[in-house]
Amino acid sequence: MNHNEENQSTEIDRRPLTYTDLKRWLGIWVLLISLALLAWALKPIMLLFAVVFLVAMVLNPIVAFLERRRIHRGLAVALLALGFVAVFALALSFLIPPLFTQVDELIRQTPEAWNRVQAQVHAFGQRYPSIQQAVPEADKVLDTVGARQVFELSAAFLGACLPCSYWRLS
Repeated sequence: MNHNEENQSTEIDRRPLTYTDLKRWLGIWVLLISLALLAWALKPIMLLFAVVFLVAMVLNPIVAFLERRRIHRGLAVALLALGFVAVFALALSFLIPPLFTQVDELIRQTPEAWNRVQAQVHAFGQRYPSIQQAVPEADKVLDTVGARQVFELSAAFLGACLPCSYWRLS
């Protein structure tokens, strides 16, 4: 590289910013920010398309295998979907009964837990009388808000509904 080419390249690098260059840079920044905002707004949709694309890529070899076995593509996709529904239903049949058992146990243990919380609040109030005077008792707050009745009704409703739904599933 000779001396003239070096001078020419440094002159190009050091030339002042023109109005056209400024418009070009501003356009690029506006475009990039717009694309970033669009991608941010469409993030859930893009995630859905990415998941669907990955599922299609993973399941296509299975469908192609079934096509080689002389099963039409639509029927192969339907069989694959039916298989996934069956696996999902089987998993639910194993997961729902323990869930109902745990919720039922939670409903049974809730009054005892509530009594323990009340006892701890009362002991805390005995230890720190200034706090007990500043904050009303928990029973009074719950009775004024009506939370106790809502809690008891929801516990009764769940206690009545869960055994019935468990009986239907088993």
